[in-house]
Amino acid sequence: MGLLQKLEAAVTDFATLEVATFTKAAPTNIPVSMDFNTDGGNASSKVVFDAVRASLANEELVGYARFEIDGDTVAFVNNNPAYSDVLEYHKTVVQDSQNARKAIYDTIVGLK
Repeated sequence: MGLLQKLEAAVTDFATLEVATFTKAAPTNIPVSMDFNTDGGNASSKVVFDAVRASLANEELVGYARFEIDGDTVAFVNNNPAYSDVLEYHKTVVQDSQNARKAIYDTIVGLK
């Protein structure tokens, strides 16, 4: 993958922020094989995230947020009171993710 393709992929990735929080009483095994090769042998985060999503598809969704760079937002909150602690965790993860994204943006803008 050339520099231009890497930059295009980074911009595409930077254009969205997605946080999904699931819960289940029993432990969940995420079957991810690290034997795959992408770009010099590094594990692709997309492959890992796809495996996590597939494994969690049957779990209970507690919170979901997706933010687009143009301001569009999709959000879901499970209103089951039993998940209030997990929902607070979800809110923290969303805020931390937004702060990390802003720090990356600030770093890029500061590279003038």
